[in-house]
Amino acid sequence: MTHEDQIRLEARLAAIEYFVQRLYVAQLSAMPDPKGAVAFMQKQWSEGFSKQSFKGVDPVKADLAAAELQQQAERILEGVKEIIDRRAG
Repeated sequence: MTHEDQIRLEARLAAIEYFVQRLYVAQLSAMPDPKGAVAFMQKQWSEGFSKQSFKGVDPVKADLAAAELQQQAERILEGVKEIIDRRAG
């Protein structure tokens, strides 16, 4: 993979993350307690990712993958939380 290919993939991933965050913000903003909904999601996701398994993958690599998946999901939700906090003023 060339350096340009890596840049394209990173840009694509950043765009996807941007749209996912905005979709969650739009959905959660319609709820009576958006901040509470984000906190609930963070708890649910954290519990779910801690139980994530990858069949057929070496256990050490599976643990690393699950931890990375959890970290990245938490990063996306943190972005959602920041946007909702900014809107709440």
